[in-house]
Amino acid sequence: MSASSRASFTSAIDLIGRGKLDEAEAVCRGALARNADDINMLGLLGVLLVKRRRYAEGEQILRRTIDLAPAFAKPHEDLGALLLETNRPAEALALLERAVRLDPTQESAHFHLGRALARLGRGREADAAFEGSFALSPQRKAMALAAEHHRAGRLKEAEETYRDVLRQNPDQVDALRLLALLALGASRAEEAERLLRRVVAIAPDFTGAWLDLGRVLKELDYYPDAIDSFERATALEPDNAVAHSLLAGALSAAGRIEEAIRAHEHALALRADHPASLIGLAHLMKSLGRTEEAVACYRRCAEVKPDNGEIYWSLANLKTYRFTDAEIAEMDRRIADSHLDESSRVNFLNLPASPPSFRFDFPSGSSPYAFSNSAKCARVNGVRLPNDGMFVRMSNSHTAFVFPLSLSPRVKNSTFVFTPCA
Repeated sequence: MSASSRASFTSAIDLIGRGKLDEAEAVCRGALARNADDINMLGLLGVLLVKRRRYAEGEQILRRTIDLAPAFAKPHEDLGALLLETNRPAEALALLERAVRLDPTQESAHFHLGRALARLGRGREADAAFEGSFALSPQRKAMALAAEHHRAGRLKEAEETYRDVLRQNPDQVDALRLLALLALGASRAEEAERLLRRVVAIAPDFTGAWLDLGRVLKELDYYPDAIDSFERATALEPDNAVAHSLLAGALSAAGRIEEAIRAHEHALALRADHPASLIGLAHLMKSLGRTEEAVACYRRCAEVKPDNGEIYWSLANLKTYRFTDAEIAEMDRRIADSHLDESSRVNFLNLPASPPSFRFDFPSGSSPYAFSNSAKCARVNGVRLPNDGMFVRMSNSHTAFVFPLSLSPRVKNSTFVFTPCA
């Protein structure tokens, strides 16, 4: 490597470390304009493009690097890691195996090889590759043990292991970040903020850490700081729909509604089926009285995420929306699903009544299934209820029955006797 190439390479590395990815890319491209076959700058540019989620361009650059230097292990590993990120483990496998053969001392190549083998269901071979990684890096082994404790819910053991790693290496950003997430889960948000600020100070190009910090700051109601964190993440990864969606949420919480709408729309332009932005945009449209647009977003979100009870609750809370038979049947299916998460179950079971309506809760011992929508109609105190607007839902102890408000003078303040129609 020439002196000028070495200077450019060192400058680009420094800029990446300081989170100045645009400037780093400009340095790489400037060096390549002078020498298009500089394999070190090509490889670094490929890694930088992957970091920025420009996968197709990064793949092209890394393949060119391998063509120019087929005995260079690092671009094989980097391309393999890219293919794993883009859900192509079978293609990644051969590249990672070659990377390990070319440089058996490269710990991260063994680790990525283990990931590829695990994704392909080759568990024993994956374990062997991971052991190769752990033998080269005891810290990686400790982090894997901590992560296993974390996944299994052994949070005390996970925290102790992360702290052991940090005693050996106080700047280990993954340990700092995961320790922060443990602190957040234990309602120690201020501690989580402190740890995550250390992470982004050490690794200002770590998009995930900026997103985590933004979430913590939003939870603490520090909205301007949260917005700043999310904006740092979107600057690092302009094509990251999650980052734009989280930015929209912080802008909305800060009352910057028009900016929040634009951020949600940007997220949806990047990923049209992003549930958080669909429902977030729907909420904003509702708040602005743009009901038709809100309904369209809620319904699209229900197609994407039909087990999200918040969507159906929000539609009912519009007070004007009528659920179709298909939507009611879908809700019934979701409520019957034992794997439905608790927050969605609560939303499904507590839908607001949609006027014009009157709601009455009665004990579940009254055979509520006789009054479900499948019965098509029912009578209350001898008055036949029309099909339109009928809705029944069950909780542990009660079933709620919704029927048109026009009937309420005939049934209000009465003893309710429900009977299915003959």
